[in-house]
Amino acid sequence: MEEKTHRLTERELQSIVQSAVSEVLNQRMSVLTAKNFFDDVRFDTREIELINGKFDVANVLDGHKKKDILTNISFPHGWGTFYTKAYSTDIHNNIRKLTVNVFGKTLNSDLTRDEYEMARRLYAELRDWFLESYEKRLIELQKEKDSLPPGSN
Repeated sequence: MEEKTHRLTERELQSIVQSAVSEVLNQRMSVLTAKNFFDDVRFDTREIELINGKFDVANVLDGHKKKDILTNISFPHGWGTFYTKAYSTDIHNNIRKLTVNVFGKTLNSDLTRDEYEMARRLYAELRDWFLESYEKRLIELQKEKDSLPPGSN
């Protein structure tokens, strides 16, 4: 069989190569590995920021601190000093570790590829539970703040 020769412009060749490279990269990104299988379900501080934004009681947090877990509230004698010992990386790691522990393991890399999908679902459920529980806590704090006499909060 005779091989055919085609003429391409440099732009056409670049487009073909770019398309092929992009396709390969997209395939690689969609492959789940022990390092990336929680990435798209990972705990995100923006979720905390959205919850904090719903409640006046969280208005003591300003700027970038709106993404923090609200802590150290003292009623009715003022708000005290605000700090958090629960950072997003800690929350992610705690949820991740608990998820992996369900399988009797300690590291993502200990999981088999067959366990990845179930681990992702469990992680998402635990993340959602955490966020719902945090929101319930803020609801209770808001009720407590709202029940104080005017001027005492």
